[in-house]
Amino acid sequence: MAARPVTFLELKTDRKAQNSGTLYEQVASKIEKLIVSGALRPGDRIPSVRKTCVQQGVSLTTAVQAYLVLENRELIEARPKSGFFVCSKFARRALAPGTSRPGSSARHVSVGSLQSRLFDAVRMPGVVPLGAGYPGPGNLPVAKLSRIMASVSRNAGARGINYDMPPGSEELRRQIARRSLDRRLNLSPDEIITTCGGTEALGLCLRAVAKSGDVIAVESPTYFGVLQQIEALGFRALEIPMHPDYGMELDALERALKSRRIAACLAVPNFNNPLGSLMPDANKQRLVDMLARRDVPLIEDDCAWLSRWLGRAGPLLRQGQGAEAYEHAGNRFAPAIGNRRIHGERRIRSPFAFIAK
Repeated sequence: MAARPVTFLELKTDRKAQNSGTLYEQVASKIEKLIVSGALRPGDRIPSVRKTCVQQGVSLTTAVQAYLVLENRELIEARPKSGFFVCSKFARRALAPGTSRPGSSARHVSVGSLQSRLFDAVRMPGVVPLGAGYPGPGNLPVAKLSRIMASVSRNAGARGINYDMPPGSEELRRQIARRSLDRRLNLSPDEIITTCGGTEALGLCLRAVAKSGDVIAVESPTYFGVLQQIEALGFRALEIPMHPDYGMELDALERALKSRRIAACLAVPNFNNPLGSLMPDANKQRLVDMLARRDVPLIEDDCAWLSRWLGRAGPLLRQGQGAEAYEHAGNRFAPAIGNRRIHGERRIRSPFAFIAK
């Protein structure tokens, strides 16, 4: 079947659009919307670069860059001496979710049955386990990891079969302290407690700052392990709307803080599970300041910070615009994230969950 040519695209680009990216990104975005919506179907010819220049009122360089973006997204393909076409392999993508609209009341949660269904699904053949945040074995250097584990086991001696008492293996805590420099922190091994995974760390943090019946502000949607801990400890969850790109809606959180007592706020600002949202640095700083003014503990679950494709991982919540800005928020904050005295003497700290309090 011959390709159906498209002779005109009603895609006037708004040069004054705010927060819409560069001009070539605007052009690429508008063509992408026609493809995703089905107005342009696989195999359809799209206007030539020169025709797009005329239609959009942009330069040749801008049009070429827009088409390169679309090619990199595997939306269009160039055919020799024929022009550009919608990729024949293109499958219509699901539209991005909108901002969530949870209820405004704090309530007890129950996730037991849902969690059981998730674990059952993981064992089903052909099911891609998107409910839990862990990589597929095929993406890991399994053979190399096996050799390392075998070497460690041979050299561990009696330590390899004994329990590690709290606060955990000193050698491991030293390694975690060294890695803390990657997050612009300066931790000593004595300030670190190792846990059996991030979920236990979250539970310890929640127990340190709240009691049964208290209200915990959480993202909606959020990681099911967070809700599991809230249910097990007898807390009530107050769901805060989430935007799929930039995370927690801070205006909604501020309204909630003004209307009720919140014992703690638990956030996943870097690559939220399940949305994958990344909170902008300015929003992180606003969140820290907002809770600092009201003396509300802030728990950060940052287990996915290494998931970034390009550049450095974003700062921790307590850093926002840097350590100086964080300390300037008031003496209620400790010099390093994670400080919270338990029973007046012991500090709780975890490589996965941080308390900015």
